[in-house]
Amino acid sequence: MTGTKVRRPVRVLFDIGTAGIKEGCVVSVTPTQITVVTPSITLTAGQTLDATITARSLSDCFGLSLELNRRNGRYSAWAL
Repeated sequence: MTGTKVRRPVRVLFDIGTAGIKEGCVVSVTPTQITVVTPSITLTAGQTLDATITARSLSDCFGLSLELNRRNGRYSAWAL
C-alpha cells in the first residue's frame, strides 16, 4: 500500500468474511509505503474469495481519518 505519513508499528488485517479476520505479514514499512504478504487462504479449484480492507484499518496504518472506496476491484482512499 502507498500513502503518506505511515507510522510504525503497522498491522494489516484482512476481513475474509466467514473465514474471519487474518493478519498479513508486514515485510517492510517506509514513511510512504507498506509492503505486506497476504495471508494464506484455502480455496477449491476455480473458487475466489474477496478480502475487505476497511477504512478503519487504513486509518490506523496511516494515522489519518480516511474514506475508502472500492470500484472495479480497485481501492482508492482519501483523507477526510
